[in-house]
Amino acid sequence: QIDPTITGTSFDAPRVTVGKSLGNNFNATVSFVLSSNQQQIITLNYQLTPAALLQARLDENGIYSLELRIRQRLR
Repeated sequence: QIDPTITGTSFDAPRVTVGKSLGNNFNATVSFVLSSNQQQIITLNYQLTPAALLQARLDENGIYSLELRIRQRLR
C-alpha cells in the first residue's frame, strides 16, 4: 500500500506500508516514508478472540504503545 503524505500545500514523499501474516492470529506491519528511514511505524497485532485484539506499536517518534481493543456489538 502506498499513501501520499500532503502537508498544507506541499507534497511529501509517499508512505509505503508492507504487512505480513505470521500465523493464524498474528500479523506485522511496517510503514515508512521513502525519503527518510527515520519515520517508520512498526505494528504487531494479535487477535486474542473474535472480539479482542492486542496491538503493540512503535511509532515514528520512537514511542512504544500497547493497546487492548475490545469490540462489542450492540443490537
